[in-house]
Amino acid sequence: MQSRTPAMLDAQLQDWKQFILVLEAERAALIANDGDQIAGLAERKAECAQRLQKVSRHASIELLALVRQAQDLNRLNSALLHQRISQTQQALALLRPSNAHSAGVYGRDGRSDTNNSGRGFAVA
Repeated sequence: MQSRTPAMLDAQLQDWKQFILVLEAERAALIANDGDQIAGLAERKAECAQRLQKVSRHASIELLALVRQAQDLNRLNSALLHQRISQTQQALALLRPSNAHSAGVYGRDGRSDTNNSGRGFAVA
């Protein structure tokens, strides 16, 4: 699908350029009041419009498929991200003690801080 997209866009751009050229020629024929040229251009204009409609419809179908694919991938990535966040939070919870006084927690001086609340009191 992706390999055809640039070629399809190029073709669509060329069709639009051709349509504009026909419209410009039609404008010139209208200004010149050239009925024969206007009639011939009306046919070319209808052909261009038909081709643009067909290409646009096909491009829309491909575009919608790409949009759906992007949405699905984004949902999957979001679920994976949430799973990783949850795993990281669980790992962090294991590293954090349930309270500040649990065994194995060290104070500022590097010693085991089992009985110290972290704040000293001066004795007078």
